[in-house]
Amino acid sequence: MIGDIRSAIAQAFENGNFGLPVVYENTGEDQQGGQPWCEFSFTPNAPDVLTLGDDGENEHTGFAQVNLNYPLNSGIGESMDKVAEIMAVFKIGTDLVYNGQTVTVTRCGQDRGGQNENGFYQSIVSIEWRATTPR
Repeated sequence: MIGDIRSAIAQAFENGNFGLPVVYENTGEDQQGGQPWCEFSFTPNAPDVLTLGDDGENEHTGFAQVNLNYPLNSGIGESMDKVAEIMAVFKIGTDLVYNGQTVTVTRCGQDRGGQNENGFYQSIVSIEWRATTPR
């Protein structure tokens, strides 16, 4: 269930071919070397009851976060272009499917202004989603 939801979002991200090395959560990897890179993470919320009964459905919500990291003093143009590329893949209302599980994008955009983080200019993109699963 939740694994298929994550896979639907991660697969769409990978299929976006954004041209940056990607670090995924819990991999122990760390990018260095002053080259652009990004970090992908997935955060689900606890499910809510959508319909009652043993054969009811649950609604799952959460967000995926993409931290775009560009070398300091390289300007913000490339970062902003990459934000736009990600938003084009994860348009609001887009349905993503993995292993029969449908996940709907409910919101996508830059979460806040850029910031300096560990020697990189970092822009954060949030992809909010929802999915319904049988109980």
